[in-house]
Amino acid sequence: MTLEIAKDPTASYKAKNVFSALVEIARCDPGLTTQEFDFSFEVHYQQGNNWRTVASANRLKAVVDSPMLTTIIGLHSDQIIPRPGSNTRIIEEGGLTAPKFTGDPGADIFVDVDDANDTHRLLPDDTHNFLVWEPLPLLLFHELSHVFHTFIAKDAPQLADPQLEQFEKEKQVRADDNAFRDALQLPREHPTDYVKVEYGMPTRGGLKFPNCTWSTYGNPWEHCKLCSIATAALGSPINRQIATFRTAKRNFQRLTLGSVPILAPMLDSYRLFGPKVARAVSQDEQLRSATVHYGVQPAVHLIRSVEGYLDAAADTGRAVAAVDAALAGYEAEVAGAVTATHLRAAADAALAGSRALAGQRSAAALDTAAGLFGHVVTSVRASGADPDGPAWVLAGICMFLRAAAQWSTGRPDAAAQLTAAIGAWLATVPLPPDALPTDGLRHELDALRERVFPESSNRAVFGQRLRAHWRAVDPSLDRLLEQAHFLERSVVCQGT
Repeated sequence: MTLEIAKDPTASYKAKNVFSALVEIARCDPGLTTQEFDFSFEVHYQQGNNWRTVASANRLKAVVDSPMLTTIIGLHSDQIIPRPGSNTRIIEEGGLTAPKFTGDPGADIFVDVDDANDTHRLLPDDTHNFLVWEPLPLLLFHELSHVFHTFIAKDAPQLADPQLEQFEKEKQVRADDNAFRDALQLPREHPTDYVKVEYGMPTRGGLKFPNCTWSTYGNPWEHCKLCSIATAALGSPINRQIATFRTAKRNFQRLTLGSVPILAPMLDSYRLFGPKVARAVSQDEQLRSATVHYGVQPAVHLIRSVEGYLDAAADTGRAVAAVDAALAGYEAEVAGAVTATHLRAAADAALAGSRALAGQRSAAALDTAAGLFGHVVTSVRASGADPDGPAWVLAGICMFLRAAAQWSTGRPDAAAQLTAAIGAWLATVPLPPDALPTDGLRHELDALRERVFPESSNRAVFGQRLRAHWRAVDPSLDRLLEQAHFLERSVVCQGT
């Protein structure tokens, strides 16, 4: 073993993303495995006969077989590259290969595993007229090629001028990159321009990456005890849809109530029941397909709808346009796979599951929440998780699926109706049970008003829920809610 993946105990997804990228480089050769140790995963590669002609797999094999140790360190986009004297965030480099700073023989590879905070790292194409996406497998392959040429083959250019030497090294490695891109039938990157890096949507080739088929490989996360439902369904934690979940989680965790993240009820429950659902999904192809079409993809586009609604800041036209774009994106992803009838049935199942978790349906009525949503309900109950968060999420998925069914049949007001429903749904978000009023509550309410509840009617609903939740704890709460515009004066007077 001479290749290892560093472990980050606070963010296990980083190592998972790196290994999944290696699986893509090996094109799903089942001979690629890992062995877990306290601080790293050792990478082992017994190359299969059918993969000996795959150039990218051969490159990976050469690095694994080298007597020199190479460590891959996955970093969040905003992390500083952990080398002495460095103040550079990995997002600025994408990837970096350097000799081990401890002085031991070997190399360290640092890579951004979050696709530039899900804004998408772009490079100029070979015509220098368009921008192409550089997803993690291509980014990591680029750095492995640096290791190969500099430390293994030792054929990297060595020139007196450091800048010219770096230019020639990048030129050498980019030739390898383009050979890999050719094999994947992806547009080529520019052979020499490695300075002009941008972020956004590619103008050539889109955000498509030809993932090797996980069902052929065997889902590498099938036995993972901490995998997300989305990872189990999509077969890879580097899928860009999963990045949407991570970005939303980071953004919404900044919103607190009583110093507790407002999403705490959902996250705490998910940690208990999520792995149970993920294991079932990874082992059942029919359930996996249903999870992708009626769970993961609707959730991704619901998040994008919510983000569009919030970014519009009470500008109804902008909000409706963003929601319409999310509905169109979902329709494009499931085209040919589901019909409006399927969507309505899935919406009914999600609603039945939500009501069952909320105690509004008996266990006998769970037959209506078949498949995916039935698994969610039974897993939540079996795990002992608080059902309020999952019930709220299923209600949101029901809301989106119903709107998607309307949108697919050409109903012109589908986006407008979903926009209005999003605001009302957000006002019913479960309140963190362990949150208590603090000195910073006014600041928190101001942030929620500006970021989440620009509509007065939704603020009023949320304010009344806070009033019922905390009134016995803090008698002065009414006045504070009124000052923050979550309660009208008439309501305060009625309560005194």
